[in-house]
Amino acid sequence: TAVAESVDHRLFSAVARLADEILETAETLPALDSAAPTRVAHGDLKINNLLFADEPGPNRPLALIDLDTVAPMTLAYELGDAWRSWCNRAGEDEVEARLDLELFAASWQGWSQGWSQGGGQELGPEERQSLLLGPEWISLELAARFAADALREGYFGWNARRFPGRGEHNLHRARGQWSLHRALVAGRSRRASLLQVEG
Repeated sequence: TAVAESVDHRLFSAVARLADEILETAETLPALDSAAPTRVAHGDLKINNLLFADEPGPNRPLALIDLDTVAPMTLAYELGDAWRSWCNRAGEDEVEARLDLELFAASWQGWSQGWSQGGGQELGPEERQSLLLGPEWISLELAARFAADALREGYFGWNARRFPGRGEHNLHRARGQWSLHRALVAGRSRRASLLQVEG
């Protein structure tokens, strides 16, 4: 609706082209498992929301912060957003994503080891399959949200030193998440192999 409501916006043409690509992709992306169990989850596991020990040796996570997003959700959303954040070496403010599949592999190994040692139930095949698609859906949804805010210019903040306006910054972010989505799709078979699911 943001596109339909904003035909006179200075960024309309650029956002409309991107929105068409996002919508077309959303219509073909396999759905997440709607029957997957929900669990209490953090909801925003970016690295800045993890506190680590300062002692010498490997960093150990000590605590989660920024708990306003804690809610019941599926692991596909929880880990999908985490991987979207952790595995893009370019960061959220760059237009070209750099997906790090080695980091994906290490984080999956660490998470699954901690999950089983902490008494978590073994994940069923459908739930594991949803983990494959989670980061693809999250990056696509964020691309759509940033694109909408490029026209609405009211939700996400912006960097006035790098961009002439909020809209330009959020269009840049939308393109970055779109780039990440495409990189995740291109790396799907490798991620499927790591998760031991069909790609």
